[in-house]
Amino acid sequence: MNEFCNLDNGYNVIIKVINSTFNEYGEQYFVTMDSNFIKDIYHREPINGIHDGIWILKTALAFWTFINRRSEDEVVMGSMRLTVDASKTFLARSENNKSEYINNLLNEIANKVPINSSRLKSNKSNNYRIHKNITTFSSGVTNDLDESYGFKTPTNTWNENKILISVGIAIYIIFCLLFRILSYKSKSKKIEAISSAILRLGLIVPNFILTIFFVLNYSNDVELYWQRNIPQIVVQVFYYNELNNGRLLEYDIVPLLLLVTSCLKIFMIIFNFVSKAVTLVLIR
Repeated sequence: MNEFCNLDNGYNVIIKVINSTFNEYGEQYFVTMDSNFIKDIYHREPINGIHDGIWILKTALAFWTFINRRSEDEVVMGSMRLTVDASKTFLARSENNKSEYINNLLNEIANKVPINSSRLKSNKSNNYRIHKNITTFSSGVTNDLDESYGFKTPTNTWNENKILISVGIAIYIIFCLLFRILSYKSKSKKIEAISSAILRLGLIVPNFILTIFFVLNYSNDVELYWQRNIPQIVVQVFYYNELNNGRLLEYDIVPLLLLVTSCLKIFMIIFNFVSKAVTLVLIR
Protein backbone atom coordinates (compact mmCIF):
# COMPACT_ATOMS: atom_id res chain seq x y z
CA MET A 1 0.00 0.00 0.00
CA ASN A 2 2.71 2.46 1.08
CA GLU A 3 5.70 2.67 3.40
CA PHE A 4 3.53 3.24 6.48
CA CYS A 5 0.71 0.73 5.94
CA ASN A 6 0.97 -2.78 4.46
CA LEU A 7 -0.89 -6.09 4.43
CA ASP A 8 0.86 -9.23 5.68
CA ASN A 9 -0.38 -12.32 3.78
CA GLY A 10 -3.80 -10.76 3.55
CA TYR A 11 -4.56 -11.33 7.23
CA ASN A 12 -2.65 -8.69 9.15
CA VAL A 13 -2.45 -4.94 8.76
CA ILE A 14 1.03 -3.65 9.58
CA ILE A 15 1.21 0.06 10.36
CA LYS A 16 4.55 1.79 10.85
CA VAL A 17 4.34 4.24 13.76
CA ILE A 18 6.74 7.19 13.63
CA ASN A 19 8.67 8.19 16.74
CA SER A 20 6.69 11.35 17.42
CA THR A 21 3.33 9.50 17.72
CA PHE A 22 3.63 8.55 21.39
CA ASN A 23 5.56 11.58 22.58
CA GLU A 24 4.35 11.85 26.18
CA TYR A 25 5.23 9.63 29.15
CA GLY A 26 2.43 8.32 31.37
CA GLU A 27 -0.38 9.19 28.93
CA GLN A 28 -3.25 7.33 27.25
CA TYR A 29 -3.60 7.06 23.49
CA PHE A 30 -6.57 5.78 21.51
CA VAL A 31 -6.30 3.78 18.30
CA THR A 32 -9.18 4.49 15.92
CA MET A 33 -9.98 3.01 12.52
CA ASP A 34 -12.68 3.98 10.04
CA SER A 35 -15.18 1.41 8.83
CA ASN A 36 -14.33 -0.06 5.44
CA PHE A 37 -10.62 0.53 6.11
CA ILE A 38 -10.21 -3.22 5.55
CA LYS A 39 -12.45 -5.87 3.97
CA ASP A 40 -13.05 -9.53 4.67
CA ILE A 41 -10.53 -11.52 2.60
CA TYR A 42 -13.13 -14.10 1.51
CA HIS A 43 -16.39 -12.19 1.19
CA ARG A 44 -14.91 -8.78 0.39
CA GLU A 45 -17.27 -7.21 2.90
CA PRO A 46 -16.20 -4.07 4.79
CA ILE A 47 -15.13 -4.58 8.40
CA ASN A 48 -16.42 -2.29 11.12
CA GLY A 49 -13.94 0.27 12.37
CA ILE A 50 -12.61 0.93 15.86
CA HIS A 51 -14.06 3.88 17.76
CA ASP A 52 -12.52 6.03 20.49
CA GLY A 53 -12.05 4.43 23.88
CA ILE A 54 -11.99 0.81 22.68
CA TRP A 55 -8.34 0.23 21.89
CA ILE A 56 -6.32 2.07 24.52
CA LEU A 57 -2.54 2.30 24.68
CA LYS A 58 -0.75 3.59 27.76
CA THR A 59 2.81 4.87 27.79
CA ALA A 60 4.93 4.06 30.83
CA LEU A 61 6.64 6.56 33.06
CA ALA A 62 10.21 6.89 31.90
CA PHE A 63 13.10 6.12 34.23
CA TRP A 64 14.47 9.59 33.47
CA THR A 65 11.14 11.36 33.97
CA PHE A 66 12.31 13.18 37.12
CA ILE A 67 15.46 14.37 35.41
CA ASN A 68 13.49 15.39 32.32
CA ARG A 69 11.09 17.42 34.44
CA ARG A 70 14.00 19.16 36.12
CA SER A 71 15.28 20.31 32.73
CA GLU A 72 11.92 21.51 31.36
CA ASP A 73 12.94 25.12 31.88
CA GLU A 74 16.04 24.70 29.73
CA VAL A 75 15.79 26.51 26.41
CA VAL A 76 16.25 24.49 23.23
CA MET A 77 16.94 26.63 20.19
CA GLY A 78 16.44 25.44 16.65
CA SER A 79 15.59 26.56 13.17
CA MET A 80 12.74 25.73 10.82
CA ARG A 81 12.41 26.68 7.18
CA LEU A 82 9.41 27.61 5.06
CA THR A 83 8.91 26.20 1.59
CA VAL A 84 9.97 28.35 -1.36
CA ASP A 85 6.41 29.47 -2.16
CA ALA A 86 5.59 30.13 1.48
CA SER A 87 8.83 32.14 1.86
CA LYS A 88 7.92 34.38 -1.08
CA THR A 89 4.45 34.98 0.37
CA PHE A 90 5.91 35.66 3.81
CA LEU A 91 8.45 38.20 2.53
CA ALA A 92 5.69 40.05 0.69
CA ARG A 93 3.75 40.58 3.93
CA SER A 94 3.88 43.73 6.02
CA GLU A 95 5.73 43.63 9.34
CA ASN A 96 2.48 43.36 11.30
CA ASN A 97 1.26 40.52 9.09
CA LYS A 98 4.59 38.74 9.47
CA SER A 99 4.26 38.85 13.27
CA GLU A 100 0.68 37.60 13.07
CA TYR A 101 1.73 34.79 10.72
CA ILE A 102 4.52 33.64 13.06
CA ASN A 103 2.18 33.70 16.06
CA ASN A 104 -0.38 31.61 14.16
CA LEU A 105 2.35 29.18 13.15
CA LEU A 106 3.58 28.79 16.73
CA ASN A 107 0.03 28.27 18.01
CA GLU A 108 -0.61 25.55 15.42
CA ILE A 109 2.67 23.81 16.27
CA ALA A 110 1.73 23.93 19.97
CA ASN A 111 -1.65 22.33 19.25
CA LYS A 112 -0.29 19.62 16.96
CA VAL A 113 2.83 18.52 18.86
CA PRO A 114 1.20 19.04 21.50
CA ILE A 115 2.97 21.48 23.79
CA ASN A 116 2.07 24.52 25.87
CA SER A 117 2.15 27.51 23.52
CA SER A 118 3.92 29.61 26.18
CA ARG A 119 7.00 27.40 25.73
CA LEU A 120 7.38 28.34 22.06
CA LYS A 121 9.00 31.58 21.04
CA SER A 122 10.40 33.04 17.84
CA ASN A 123 13.37 35.42 17.55
CA LYS A 124 12.41 37.60 14.37
CA SER A 125 9.25 18.94 16.37
CA ASN A 126 11.36 16.90 13.77
CA ASN A 127 9.27 13.81 12.85
CA TYR A 128 6.21 15.94 12.23
CA ARG A 129 7.86 17.71 9.35
CA ILE A 130 9.85 14.78 8.04
CA HIS A 131 6.57 12.85 7.73
CA LYS A 132 4.37 15.87 7.20
CA ASN A 133 2.19 14.07 4.65
CA ILE A 134 0.82 11.65 7.29
CA THR A 135 0.46 14.05 10.23
CA THR A 136 -1.66 17.06 11.07
CA PHE A 137 1.25 19.28 10.02
CA SER A 138 0.07 18.80 6.44
CA SER A 139 -2.85 21.17 7.03
CA GLY A 140 -3.10 24.80 8.08
CA VAL A 141 -0.16 27.16 8.47
CA THR A 142 2.20 24.32 9.43
CA ASN A 143 1.90 23.01 5.86
CA ASP A 144 4.15 25.92 4.88
CA LEU A 145 7.07 24.27 6.71
CA ASP A 146 9.73 22.59 4.60
CA GLU A 147 9.63 18.92 5.63
CA SER A 148 13.00 18.20 3.98
CA TYR A 149 14.67 20.72 6.31
CA GLY A 150 13.11 19.46 9.54
CA PHE A 151 14.02 20.97 12.88
CA LYS A 152 17.71 21.73 13.30
CA THR A 153 19.32 22.54 16.61
CA PRO A 154 22.54 24.56 16.55
CA THR A 155 25.75 22.58 16.75
CA ASN A 156 28.56 23.54 19.10
CA THR A 157 31.33 24.09 16.57
CA TRP A 158 33.94 24.71 19.25
CA ASN A 159 33.24 21.41 21.04
CA GLU A 160 33.38 19.52 17.76
CA ASN A 161 36.70 21.04 16.68
CA LYS A 162 38.39 22.19 19.90
CA ILE A 163 41.02 19.43 19.88
CA LEU A 164 42.18 20.15 16.32
CA ILE A 165 42.09 23.91 16.87
CA SER A 166 43.96 23.65 20.19
CA VAL A 167 46.62 21.43 18.59
CA GLY A 168 46.96 23.91 15.70
CA ILE A 169 47.37 26.83 18.10
CA ALA A 170 49.93 24.91 20.16
CA ILE A 171 51.95 24.00 17.04
CA TYR A 172 51.92 27.61 15.87
CA ILE A 173 53.12 28.89 19.25
CA ILE A 174 55.87 26.23 19.29
CA PHE A 175 57.03 27.37 15.83
CA CYS A 176 57.06 30.97 17.07
CA LEU A 177 59.33 29.98 19.95
CA LEU A 178 61.59 27.82 17.78
CA PHE A 179 62.03 30.51 15.12
CA ARG A 180 62.77 33.11 17.78
CA ILE A 181 65.36 30.86 19.45
CA LEU A 182 66.92 30.10 16.04
CA SER A 183 67.14 33.80 15.24
CA TYR A 184 68.74 34.53 18.60
CA LYS A 185 71.28 31.70 18.33
CA SER A 186 72.28 32.49 14.75
CA LYS A 187 72.30 36.25 15.39
CA SER A 188 71.31 36.64 11.74
CA LYS A 189 68.96 39.44 10.72
CA LYS A 190 68.17 37.55 7.51
CA ILE A 191 66.98 34.44 9.35
CA GLU A 192 64.98 36.61 11.71
CA ALA A 193 63.29 38.37 8.78
CA ILE A 194 62.54 35.09 6.96
CA SER A 195 61.14 33.39 10.06
CA SER A 196 59.03 36.42 10.89
CA ALA A 197 57.67 36.51 7.32
CA ILE A 198 56.80 32.80 7.41
CA LEU A 199 54.92 33.16 10.69
CA ARG A 200 53.06 36.25 9.47
CA LEU A 201 52.10 34.65 6.14
CA GLY A 202 50.94 31.57 8.04
CA LEU A 203 48.28 33.80 9.61
CA ILE A 204 47.65 36.47 6.96
CA VAL A 205 46.84 34.06 4.11
CA PRO A 206 44.24 31.89 5.92
CA ASN A 207 42.85 34.97 7.68
CA PHE A 208 42.38 36.72 4.35
CA ILE A 209 40.67 33.68 2.77
CA LEU A 210 38.40 33.22 5.79
CA THR A 211 37.52 36.92 5.73
CA ILE A 212 36.38 36.61 2.10
CA PHE A 213 34.21 33.59 2.97
CA PHE A 214 32.80 35.43 5.99
CA VAL A 215 31.94 38.55 3.98
CA LEU A 216 30.24 36.48 1.26
CA ASN A 217 28.21 34.24 3.56
CA TYR A 218 27.77 35.98 6.91
CA SER A 219 27.98 39.72 6.28
CA ASN A 220 24.18 40.19 6.47
CA ASP A 221 24.28 39.07 10.12
CA VAL A 222 26.83 41.75 11.03
CA GLU A 223 25.97 44.44 8.51
CA LEU A 224 25.84 47.09 11.23
CA TYR A 225 29.43 46.39 12.27
CA TRP A 226 30.79 46.56 8.72
CA GLN A 227 29.31 50.03 8.31
CA ARG A 228 31.17 51.24 11.41
CA ASN A 229 34.56 50.11 10.07
CA ILE A 230 35.25 48.10 13.21
CA PRO A 231 38.39 45.88 13.29
CA GLN A 232 37.93 42.23 12.36
CA ILE A 233 38.58 40.89 15.84
CA VAL A 234 35.86 43.14 17.27
CA VAL A 235 33.45 42.09 14.51
CA GLN A 236 34.02 38.44 15.41
CA VAL A 237 33.46 39.07 19.11
CA PHE A 238 30.20 40.88 18.31
CA TYR A 239 29.19 38.10 15.95
CA TYR A 240 29.77 35.44 18.62
CA ASN A 241 27.82 37.58 21.09
CA GLU A 242 24.87 37.55 18.67
CA LEU A 243 24.81 33.75 19.06
CA ASN A 244 24.81 33.95 22.86
CA ASN A 245 21.97 36.49 22.76
CA GLY A 246 19.82 34.11 20.72
CA ARG A 247 19.83 36.18 17.52
CA LEU A 248 21.88 33.54 15.70
CA LEU A 249 21.14 29.82 15.60
CA GLU A 250 24.34 28.62 13.99
CA TYR A 251 28.00 29.38 14.55
CA ASP A 252 29.94 27.71 11.77
CA ILE A 253 33.59 26.78 11.46
CA VAL A 254 34.41 29.80 9.24
CA PRO A 255 33.71 32.53 11.84
CA LEU A 256 35.30 30.36 14.53
CA LEU A 257 38.57 29.97 12.59
CA LEU A 258 38.45 33.65 11.65
CA LEU A 259 38.19 34.54 15.34
CA VAL A 260 41.11 32.22 16.16
CA THR A 261 43.38 33.60 13.42
CA SER A 262 42.48 37.17 14.36
CA CYS A 263 43.44 36.46 17.96
CA LEU A 264 46.70 34.85 16.82
CA LYS A 265 47.55 37.96 14.78
CA ILE A 266 47.25 40.01 17.95
CA PHE A 267 49.28 37.37 19.76
CA MET A 268 52.02 37.71 17.12
CA ILE A 269 52.27 41.46 17.69
CA ILE A 270 52.57 40.99 21.45
CA PHE A 271 54.95 38.03 21.04
CA ASN A 272 57.29 39.98 18.73
CA PHE A 273 57.32 42.93 21.11
CA VAL A 274 58.07 40.77 24.15
CA SER A 275 60.67 38.61 22.37
CA LYS A 276 62.56 41.68 21.11
CA ALA A 277 62.53 43.16 24.60
CA VAL A 278 63.85 39.88 26.03
CA THR A 279 66.52 39.71 23.33
CA LEU A 280 67.74 43.22 24.17
CA VAL A 281 67.94 42.31 27.85
CA LEU A 282 69.95 39.16 27.06
CA ILE A 283 72.34 41.06 24.78
CA ARG A 284 73.04 43.59 27.51
